[in-house]
Amino acid sequence: SLNGDFRQYFTVSQDLLWFAIRGTGGLAFSTNPDQRFYFVGGTDNWINRSFANNTLPFQEPEDFAFMNYALPLRGWNVNERNGSKFFLMNAELRFPLFRALLAGPIPVMIQAFQGALFMDIGTAFTNDFSTKLAMPGDTFKYFYPQSGDILMSTGIGIRSFLIGLPIRVDIAWRNQYIGWSEPQWMFSIGGDF
Repeated sequence: SLNGDFRQYFTVSQDLLWFAIRGTGGLAFSTNPDQRFYFVGGTDNWINRSFANNTLPFQEPEDFAFMNYALPLRGWNVNERNGSKFFLMNAELRFPLFRALLAGPIPVMIQAFQGALFMDIGTAFTNDFSTKLAMPGDTFKYFYPQSGDILMSTGIGIRSFLIGLPIRVDIAWRNQYIGWSEPQWMFSIGGDF
């Protein structure tokens, strides 16, 4: 497989506003054309996760060893799209929500809560793909055959620490072929890209 990842971070306003952008993509080579290497949808360490079509994202046990999650694509279920190629773009505007002053010999200002406005776009595919916006799951493809493969979402998030662990709460809306989805709440553990 061949993967690439580009990230850039900008300080818009010192200690008040940051902008982060990330682009990534990959291509896997295999003699088995049905083997899926990349899975998109969801976020890493997603606690209340859900799977597209309520199935695990692999067909054979050995697929588990070779699969690679391309994350985050918030608002979409795990394995919403899969294939031997993928691309993904994430953009976040990050800002402090609440700061606290730790008293002591040297007072320190810490950021207790951070907010984020985000937009994710991407897909995974094996052969051809359509550049139109997608509908979730295979069921909707029957009713909307003209929908495409591009997955896009936007939302807001809060980041903080709980018992020493970085906690993320995201509320995401999918931009589907027929409009915007209901909000999806995502609870996860870990840092941002």
